[in-house]
Amino acid sequence: MLNNEFRYLEAGYGGEAHLDVLPDDMLTNRSRTHLALMHSQAVTDKLSGYVNFNRVSDDAYFRDLADTVSTTSQVNLVREGALNYNAGWWNAAVRAQRYQTLQDPVAPIAVPYARVPQLNISAQRNYSGAALAFAGEFVEFAHPTEPNGRRLVLNPGVSYPLINDLAFYLTPKIALHSTYYAMGANNVASLPDSSRTLPIFSVDGGMAFERNESLFGGDYVHTLEPRAFYVYVPYQDQAALPNFDSAQADFSFTQMFTENRFFGSDRIGDANHVTLAMTSRLLEQDNGMERLKVTIGERFSYSAPRVNLATPATSTNRSDILLAAAGRVTDAWSLDSEFQFDPNQSHTQRYNIAARYRPETGKAFNFGYRFARNTLRQIDVSAQWPLSSRWHAVGRWNYSLQDARILEAIAGLEYNQSCWTFRLVAQQFTVGTQQANTGFFMQLELNDFVKVGSDPLGLLKQSVPGYAKMNNKPANQTSSVLR
Repeated sequence: MLNNEFRYLEAGYGGEAHLDVLPDDMLTNRSRTHLALMHSQAVTDKLSGYVNFNRVSDDAYFRDLADTVSTTSQVNLVREGALNYNAGWWNAAVRAQRYQTLQDPVAPIAVPYARVPQLNISAQRNYSGAALAFAGEFVEFAHPTEPNGRRLVLNPGVSYPLINDLAFYLTPKIALHSTYYAMGANNVASLPDSSRTLPIFSVDGGMAFERNESLFGGDYVHTLEPRAFYVYVPYQDQAALPNFDSAQADFSFTQMFTENRFFGSDRIGDANHVTLAMTSRLLEQDNGMERLKVTIGERFSYSAPRVNLATPATSTNRSDILLAAAGRVTDAWSLDSEFQFDPNQSHTQRYNIAARYRPETGKAFNFGYRFARNTLRQIDVSAQWPLSSRWHAVGRWNYSLQDARILEAIAGLEYNQSCWTFRLVAQQFTVGTQQANTGFFMQLELNDFVKVGSDPLGLLKQSVPGYAKMNNKPANQTSSVLR
């Protein structure tokens, strides 16, 4: 395979192009190619644009030839171009977007809609303390087999902070979400041209308390930050509306403080609920470092939500309880965890725990466990550790207990001399549904001069959090290439 990369940068534009060619591949009896082009252009001080084009020769290209899990998991390659105009308090954008969808015959996926074109206008101004906002969108959706159509969205809103203090805030907001549809080709269900207009009312309020604490021989600031978020959206039957780009969002700390439980504009969820949350932090007084952060939150509905897509909304008045704990517990140890508990069925829905140990550069140990009821149980262990003054070992083991198979395994050695480094890395990872790839990387690097062989550095940095390139030298330190 021949890999080509070309990068360019001028005062008003820049970009990069990649062209990878594998001639006469014996597996497929054809030549296989990958093309990627990203170009950004500043036309004026307010007008800019970009082109992002990606193409591969066949559906199995990344499954057969990629060397990272994130690359093999690509299924929709974007092809889009856009122009953006920024006028300060308002901006506009026009975009055309299509995809190349890479299908796995064992697990086919739905082909997304093309947007040809999409127009967006947004604006925000402050008047007498009130924040006025507007978001508008027009999209023409095109699909070879699904219903085509045009959608117009108008969404004005206003918010006014009744209380805006360092320790207290209370901000009500009212908005109007109007959507208009004109149906086009492939409308086999005879969906009519339609519209939907819904008011959205919300109130966001919270407080922040703090006090000084002396713990474990250190001086800290301990905070207590309660927050309440209320949303009201009346119910409207939306079963007859098309669904071009909407999906139900996973319940999370980010989603629980939003006004709509759906992504996209084709569904606006009915709501009459309040979200209550509490955050507590432990900050070092000297430098403000966050040693520990704990957050808990839950949503309480006065009426069960009725607008659903494929994933039904909860039919009870209580949501799952979310609990997160994270922080740099010591200078070497850090912790990140999140739990989701269903109080209606009294069981854990999902959780993830990650612990990291990094006492110094070149020493890193990471452990993680992820669980989702009936769908996911994964162990992830990775490390970089010195074996001697010149030898370092690196590795990762990501195993699915649910499927009883290795998702990714990496083992490698790195030898560092004064002016050169040798790396040897082996990798196995799962691609598709019934296929695993094995790869070997062998690289010789002459410091500050040249690298020879397949480069594993991108793989190691992505797969082993905290991985450090041991032959990096300070900016003021020079080294000879050969001795």
